[in-house]
Amino acid sequence: RERLSIDKRIEIEGVDGGVDCSPTEINGIQSGGSHLPAMTVTNADGLTLRQITVRNAGEGTVCGQNTGDEIGIDVLDTSNALFEDICLLENGVTEMRLRGDSDNNTLRDITIDGVIRTPPPEFLDACGHRSREGILIDGWPTCEGGSDAIASGNVIENLVASGVSRGVSLRFADSTEILSSTITASNAPAWDGGNYSVGVLVSLSDNVRLEANRIGQTDQTEGVRSAGRDAASCVTTRTDTSGTVLDGNIIEDVSGAGLRLFQASGDPGAPVSTLARCNDLVFNGVGADVDWASFGGTATVLELNASRSNTVRVRHTAGATLSARESGWNCPSGPGGAGGGTGDTVVGAVTFAPGLSSPARTDGDNDG
Repeated sequence: RERLSIDKRIEIEGVDGGVDCSPTEINGIQSGGSHLPAMTVTNADGLTLRQITVRNAGEGTVCGQNTGDEIGIDVLDTSNALFEDICLLENGVTEMRLRGDSDNNTLRDITIDGVIRTPPPEFLDACGHRSREGILIDGWPTCEGGSDAIASGNVIENLVASGVSRGVSLRFADSTEILSSTITASNAPAWDGGNYSVGVLVSLSDNVRLEANRIGQTDQTEGVRSAGRDAASCVTTRTDTSGTVLDGNIIEDVSGAGLRLFQASGDPGAPVSTLARCNDLVFNGVGADVDWASFGGTATVLELNASRSNTVRVRHTAGATLSARESGWNCPSGPGGAGGGTGDTVVGAVTFAPGLSSPARTDGDNDG
């Protein structure tokens, strides 16, 4: 391992791999001792890192065994950096992590496969292990050894993530944008008892925006989850997750909820002021599962969303009435269940009229 300290902006560029990953590699395989990230970036404002492959921080011991520090690229207190055209493969726990005061970074054209595979030419799934996170952005609270920073203004664009249990995980990550990405997740024995996976997890982060993404696959538990502070958290500086916007996404094929607005009994925090509009919720167990609705400025609004072949379209268990107006219900008669029609079912106090006769993202009058 090498330690490099440079007191100026630098650009590190490997060899273009075309449609494949770059042949320029950092191989983090570690056969003994405490594992470390394959690559660490600290206080490197303005860095450009592109056309490189970082792999195997999760290999070198028993397949799937980990100490928690098996990370592909670990970025701390770094802002205004560009990470572009990077492959992250088989790194064990987290493929890429941004922590602390890491603001206004761009992660573009990142490819992630967290499955630990057999050697070539087979490249088969070796033991069912998946990395826990594809990308983790975390301001890092003091009670966990950090400085209570907020990692703000980071952009993830054209990410392709698979072979992970949480595609993108955000905590204390305000104003993050996830754009034009394809994100799938799957359960793994090492994480959450092997019973949970989610495409995007938003927690204690304000004004997050998800736009024009495709999220979900058949062995994934949830598409997108937003939640506030849970009852077991040591955090005292923030309670809610506020202002999450989902616009123009396709969330499909997950066994549970396409969109989960989560607040468990006893949790002090909640996902407030959520807006989900112009999304397609397709072939999910539940299209939208909502524990929090509220009134006025903190209300949850689901509008102009299209639903097709979800077992339940909207399930609402909170006290206030949930607004789901101007949405498509897969049937002209409107939603089934509490809706009284024969389309996808609604459960709970949901305002669903007026509805849409065609998907929200269809330009019926060709006016653009």
